[in-house]
This record gives sequence, structure tokens and C-alpha cells, in this order.
Amino acid sequence: MIEVGLNYKLGGTKFPAYICFHSYLVGAEVLRHRQYVQKINKSTNCHGDTARILRLSKFFENAIEQNLQLFTKNQLRFKLKKNQILILDNRITLHGRTSFAKTEKRIFYRYWMGQEKIC
Repeated sequence: MIEVGLNYKLGGTKFPAYICFHSYLVGAEVLRHRQYVQKINKSTNCHGDTARILRLSKFFENAIEQNLQLFTKNQLRFKLKKNQILILDNRITLHGRTSFAKTEKRIFYRYWMGQEKIC
């Protein structure tokens, strides 16, 4: 959990790290889309107005920068040589994980793209 300084709908002001990162990226995507369609000051029910997105994105940006080690500690970096290729199995590389202890509390969020409900 990362201190963000915003109220989290499940209580408190700390957010899971991945929600901070995701929220920051969504803000950037929405702003880029608004710029692309030349409606930068547009307001929607879902994301609100541009000033709100900029304000919230700054909170998440600061939280990410202050906790950068959470996002980089399991990172592997290397340079490919000319004519080399890297092939990864996304299910293992990005979604693989070790098991949870049976006594450990686990929170799981799922979002189905293209469907109306969030579970």
C-alpha cells in the first residue's frame, strides 16, 4: 500500500501500488485522447474534467516517485545485440506469481473490458 493523500474508496488514504500505477496511466491516456480529438477541456461522467484528471494524476505521480523501488525491485534489464530477439510467455512473465499463504489476506480486483460490471 502506498500513501497517496487521496481518499481511497475502501478506506484510508493508501492505495495498492498497482492501482496507483494504473490510475496514472489511465489519466495520461484520457488526456492524450482529449488532445487528439481536440476537446482537451471536455468533462465526462466517468473521468470528470481535465483539471480533475491533472490534479489526481499529480497525486499518483508523486506517490509512484516516492515508492519507485516497489516498481523496479523485480525488474530485469539487458540490451539485445543486433539480430537478437526476445520472446516471452505473457502468462508467466507478467502474470505468473508464487502462491499465497493460506493465512494471508488476498484482495483481487478484476475488470472485464467491454462489459458493464466491475467485479
